[in-house]
Amino acid sequence: MNGSRRWRGSDGPRPHRTAPPLVMRSPFRFGLLASLGGAVVVAAALLLPVLSTVLVMFLVAWLLATGLNRGVALLVRKGLRRGLAVTAVLLGCLLAAALLGAIVVPVAVTEIAGLVGSLDDYVRWLASTDAVQDFEERYHLFDQFAGYLTPDRVQSLASGVIGGAVSVAGAFFIVFTVGVLTLYFLVGYDRILNGAFRLAPASKRADGRELADGVLDKVGGYLTGAVLVAICAGVSSFLLMLVLGTPYPLALALVVAGLDLIPQVGATLGAVVCALVTLTVSLPAALVAVAFFIGYQQLENFFIYPRVMNRTVQVSSLAAVASVLVGGAVAGVLGVLVAVPACAAVQLIVRATVLPRLDRT
Repeated sequence: MNGSRRWRGSDGPRPHRTAPPLVMRSPFRFGLLASLGGAVVVAAALLLPVLSTVLVMFLVAWLLATGLNRGVALLVRKGLRRGLAVTAVLLGCLLAAALLGAIVVPVAVTEIAGLVGSLDDYVRWLASTDAVQDFEERYHLFDQFAGYLTPDRVQSLASGVIGGAVSVAGAFFIVFTVGVLTLYFLVGYDRILNGAFRLAPASKRADGRELADGVLDKVGGYLTGAVLVAICAGVSSFLLMLVLGTPYPLALALVVAGLDLIPQVGATLGAVVCALVTLTVSLPAALVAVAFFIGYQQLENFFIYPRVMNRTVQVSSLAAVASVLVGGAVAGVLGVLVAVPACAAVQLIVRATVLPRLDRT
């Protein structure tokens, strides 16, 4: 008792008292918080499949806005106001899209119209070949096909066509929505970031903002690198189409460049389109195109793409290839798209937070 009084009257520091655990202070509050946490997890698990498309649209729009913001920041550093810089970047994107449409769309419409117009001639030619006539004599293909087209099956085919048209309309709606979201994100880019960091503790805001700016810069660098890789694919395809005499080489090169923005598989998709068009020239020319694109896909995957990303995102070639393979295995095309910037972001966060702590130990 006297010792306790002497301590209270002394000027020395008081011993540190640790607060009791939350369970000991209020078991009811702990149970309530645990129940709420479990309810949030269950609700997220139920809503995630429903909202997956919306979340992907927001993610893609934010990535596009981050890439375009590099151009806006460059114009702002040149002395232009941010509003005018955003307008200039958006006008540039619209002009590029209009130019692409003016080159590709008329060619596609002309080719599809020509294909539909000559479809009857192709069918007649196919029916007149010896192989088809031999099959007809043996198996009566045309009679079986006519018997297959019952009213119920025709209605089913019509429903499939309508469903395909609805899917195409839905794809256009998604593209339009992503474009609008990108516009909103780009206009309010700084305001969105400032509002997000208001939720962080004041003592951590400066460091957190610096780290976030570094991560977003990596994302912008990735998009710049992806455009450079796509340009390489488009230029090489254009030269190949000129050598082979393929019709519409510029339109095909633009298609290849656009599809090549999808890493790992984009060049293959473009190769299918180019090979089909080159087939109108000759079969050997189409085989040459297929062989070229197979070789170019490997060259891009393991040489061009890693080296470009090493320059623009500062991710090693091995890390770029490994992250793309892992991202594709985990989340498909979306995983491939975000693999390299995610890898760069993880590297930056580890260097800024984990390594300094390890160095101090």
